[in-house]
Amino acid sequence: MEALSEFMKIDLKEFDLHKAGKIRNILKQDGVIIYPTETIYGLGSNCFSHKAIRRIFDIKSRSKSKALAVVISDLDMLKKIVREGRLPSYFEKLSQNFWPGPLTLILNAASHLPADLLGPGGTIAVRQPGLDWLRSLIAFCGFPLISTSSNLSGKKSILNAKQAFEVFQGKVDLVIDGGKVPGILPSTIVDLTLPDPKIVRKGIIPPKKIIPYLKK
Repeated sequence: MEALSEFMKIDLKEFDLHKAGKIRNILKQDGVIIYPTETIYGLGSNCFSHKAIRRIFDIKSRSKSKALAVVISDLDMLKKIVREGRLPSYFEKLSQNFWPGPLTLILNAASHLPADLLGPGGTIAVRQPGLDWLRSLIAFCGFPLISTSSNLSGKKSILNAKQAFEVFQGKVDLVIDGGKVPGILPSTIVDLTLPDPKIVRKGIIPPKKIIPYLKK
């Protein structure tokens, strides 16, 4: 897909089946989209598309040593992308208290995921987003979406679709306009693959709210 980027306005309070179908078709053809989340505008694609993943790294001028996160619709979808077996003991407490929402959890990844998507040691960063429309879209698509900030590496995050369109025109296939997003801070990231779980990025959920759930 090398055509000029499309622009689509959506109502975040209403799931439009026709527009969702168009988005899914783009994603199934290795497309890259920009879409609103509860924090910033995200850059995403089908997480199983090797071609789309490579495009995202190129679009952002991002080092391939920096793993990409994904967003899921529900726990059933999560089970399809993490390593078989029991989830870390801290997972249930954190997910029950902070999902859906801006908390990203690093887990051991399933072996069938694209290698370019994974972090050190075969890990995957996962979040269940707080926006109803986004979870509905992901469920409708049937696969997790890559979720990384829609900015060039080292630049500020983008908070509105018009700016995203200006920056990424011709580089992405679709920009979804859901209005201005808060953009205060990105999601907080907690690594649950370590012997002792660790907050690896301080984000919109402050550490003082997370730490009580990391105690044995």
